[in-house]
Amino acid sequence: MLTDPASRLELIPDVVESDKPAVGLRVRGTVTPAMDLYFDKAESRLVRIDWRSDIHRFSDWKEHDGVKYPAKCVGYKKATGKPWYFSEIIELQRLKELPEGLKRSNVQIW
Repeated sequence: MLTDPASRLELIPDVVESDKPAVGLRVRGTVTPAMDLYFDKAESRLVRIDWRSDIHRFSDWKEHDGVKYPAKCVGYKKATGKPWYFSEIIELQRLKELPEGLKRSNVQIW
């Protein structure tokens, strides 16, 4: 999505997420409606995605096989501010090879 030439990126106002400043980035063109991404200013980690009627907050960063990832995500409804799902990665294994039809990318999402 971010590397697609059809994507248009723009800075949006910063927010405070988990008591830390986060820089905002809006992606449009390849995402409908536009998606707002927020990155921790100190760590450059994705901490929040606002899309459609939801807010997704990422936390509990861990490292596996040299790659950092958020082990927890909580989804909130924008209208109520109440959580509607909780997810947690409790085990992670790197695939030895990709399934047929998938191609490896050099872009690290997290």
